[in-house]
Amino acid sequence: MGEEDNEEETEDNGTWFLSCFGRNITGILGHRVPPTRLIVERVSTIRGHVKDKVVERVASHYGFKTSNKDHVIQANKELAGKLLGDDGYIFEDAATSMGMYEHPILQDVINAQWFSKKKKSDGIVFGASFNPIPDPVIALVFTAVEYAIKQWASGLLVSGSQFSEADYQDVYKRHLDGLEQWRNFSTRPAQALARHQQRLYSYGRCVTPQTLILLHSISHWLERLTDPEPGFTMFRNA
Repeated sequence: MGEEDNEEETEDNGTWFLSCFGRNITGILGHRVPPTRLIVERVSTIRGHVKDKVVERVASHYGFKTSNKDHVIQANKELAGKLLGDDGYIFEDAATSMGMYEHPILQDVINAQWFSKKKKSDGIVFGASFNPIPDPVIALVFTAVEYAIKQWASGLLVSGSQFSEADYQDVYKRHLDGLEQWRNFSTRPAQALARHQQRLYSYGRCVTPQTLILLHSISHWLERLTDPEPGFTMFRNA
């Protein structure tokens, strides 16, 4: 992040992210809880790092292309519109609204942020706070995804906008609500969400891409075999 980004990250108080963790805060921060000012600074740093990791990955995960050709710019613009409509970017398959909160970018960013240092990774050292992956982590990643996709809304990548509380607190809370609605919809969706959050942690511990792809494929094949309609839909629009 540049100097301007660092200034932006410490200007707002970060409570939209911080307040949702409760007892998980020690693990999420990755060290013993410091005085309040340092907590806020640490949370802002994590939020900025997650944003940067998402921005680096969003084009390859969702299919945006860098080009000055009119048809590519138009395709990017249409893609951004489809993904932002009804939070299509959270689905593993946006066309069928299947795999809610299962888009692969989630696992990719979780691995990079909390499981990239092998045994010294925060996700392993503070496993009690990450096992299973908590709702605020999922909500934060997809809030950053919305931010990153909006940078492509014109069809060209336009960077420099702020990832601020004023602009993204409502998006973050919307994703928290979406996860809670999924959990409370019925027993089957609640069980599906619990399995998903457990997988996110388990796969984070084995971050080699080849192993991750293999485990992901096997797990989904078994799940579809035993439960072909697991209920991964956008419940808040049902």
